[in-house]
Amino acid sequence: MRILSISASLAGFCVAGIGLLNAQAKAQRFSGLGDDLLAVAAVLFLLCTYMSFWALRTEHQARLVALARVIDILFLGGLTLVVLSGLGIVYALY
Repeated sequence: MRILSISASLAGFCVAGIGLLNAQAKAQRFSGLGDDLLAVAAVLFLLCTYMSFWALRTEHQARLVALARVIDILFLGGLTLVVLSGLGIVYALY
């Protein structure tokens, strides 16, 4: 249940990060890769949100366990991409 709201918020955060990255003139050398990382992370968080909603609606225990594993992998993948993007932005700015 927690991942549902957090992943939806993080998807919006990634989209906002893309806009901020493009607005920052110093980060132009990283903006291409940074945009891509944040866009993929946003898609992973969106998929995580959809699958979390689906998991809340399912009645099959085996499907719920499988969905929980996939949701965890998607969520951790998205978080990893956000952190990598953040490190790249910091490197590009300083």
